[in-house]
Order: sequence, then structure tokens, then C-alpha cells
Amino acid sequence: MLMPGRWLQISWLLPTAWMVTLYYVLTMEVDPEPPTWAFPHIDKLIHFGLFAVLAWLWFIPSRWAISLTNRQAALIGFLIASFYGGLTEFIQSTLPHRHGNSWDVLANSVGAATVFVHALQRRCNTIITFLLGSSK
Repeated sequence: MLMPGRWLQISWLLPTAWMVTLYYVLTMEVDPEPPTWAFPHIDKLIHFGLFAVLAWLWFIPSRWAISLTNRQAALIGFLIASFYGGLTEFIQSTLPHRHGNSWDVLANSVGAATVFVHALQRRCNTIITFLLGSSK
């Protein structure tokens, strides 16, 4: 089990690493044609999932490392993920090999909002207690 002070020090590493990974993936050059196995608008589903994960990864340290309520921690996760989703689409619009898309921003925000709503409707303590060993 991690000590509370140590958990606070390292809890921001995973969401930050995910943000760096997202930046790399969302700004790299890609084939403009979707794969033959892909259904229409699969990229929106992928954006939804990527930014739902980002919101969840920010929810966890906000909730348990700095002892915010579920509502506060979920709001932080939602705001960070939504802002970052908009920022990455803006950055894509400035790149010659990519283009920003307002529908992607919406998919990013809906993914983040799903985590927000889930955190408000359910007690997330069970999952986190299992992962960390105990909650505060």
C-alpha cells in the first residue's frame, strides 16, 4: 500500500503520461482513408473513449490524493479532459497533415461527461479501494 504523501506525489504521473500519449497520437501523420474494417465515424467513438479515460485518470488523484468529493473530482476530470480535447483539435487545425474537427471536440467532451455523470451516480470507492488498498 502506498503512503498518502507518496500517493499524492505520483498520482499525477499517469494522467499526465496519458495526455502526452494523446498529444503524440492526435498530432501524428495518419492515412486520410479509414481502414477497410472501420465503420463510418469510428474516429468519434475512439475520441469518446480516449477522453473518457483521460477524465477518469484525472478523477482518481483528484478524489483520493487531495480528498475532493466525487462531484468536485469528476468536475475537475471533465474540465481538464474537455479543455484538452478542444486544445488538441485546435492544434490539429494548425498542422498541415491534420485537420481540427468540431465533432471530435464534441466526442471528446461527451466521453469526459460520461465519466462525470458516472461518478455522480455511483460510489466509486469500491474500485479505488481495491486498486489502492484503502481509501482516506
